[in-house]
Amino acid sequence: MKIKTQWIKIRRKTPIRIEKPKGSGRFKTSNYVKVRKGNSVILQYRLENFWKYFYSSKTKTNKITNYNIAKDKIDYDKMKYAYVYLTGKSRLIVKKLWIKSYRLEKTETYELKNRTVTHYWYSFTFYKQKDLKLQTTHSIYTDISYCDDEEVENSSRHLSDKKFTQIFLKTYTQGIGIGRSGEKISKRRKLGTTTYNRRGLNSIKYNYLNKLKLTKHITKIQLSRMFKISNSGKIVGRNYLSQ
Repeated sequence: MKIKTQWIKIRRKTPIRIEKPKGSGRFKTSNYVKVRKGNSVILQYRLENFWKYFYSSKTKTNKITNYNIAKDKIDYDKMKYAYVYLTGKSRLIVKKLWIKSYRLEKTETYELKNRTVTHYWYSFTFYKQKDLKLQTTHSIYTDISYCDDEEVENSSRHLSDKKFTQIFLKTYTQGIGIGRSGEKISKRRKLGTTTYNRRGLNSIKYNYLNKLKLTKHITKIQLSRMFKISNSGKIVGRNYLSQ
């Protein structure tokens, strides 16, 4: 599934007058608004943030916050669903959310050379969620992508429990190159090979697969690489297996 931007025209509730930067006449009347096509959005999450917002007993929430979405899209063509895509080269879509409502959190205005640009940052709440085991055919590189739910679910590869487990275990956290607009790369948390980061991420993977009842598909070799295993076969040591 390769996400391609398509545009649709929707008649405005009330026509507006827009000042022309060039050409004859100072204003023009706008009866239509152009928005990106799609009843859904795909949201990117790093692995640790995915666990934090959807599964951690301390920070679990039904609110997704601070995504830059076109105001016209919210006003004229609201989305019904949101999909969660994990960063890293696994190309996995792991969750579907049913959107309940939107809220404008903040606006930011920028003065460019020939125009003024305003960004609108929205949060939304969801009332239902569903775990998915989908793999896209192309990586997604933007924080938010517009799409149709049928396109996502019909064009993606549906994975078996075993195949999903093996691909998910290869998911890694990317410290640079992907993130929220305006977030400074130098201040991002860069995950390396420290004991906490390595064991912490392995614990997230194990706990998530355990919730999906897929740990039986983790091989003994993979488990021994993730955690310290005792002679009796039990996981021992400080492996951060609590929520």
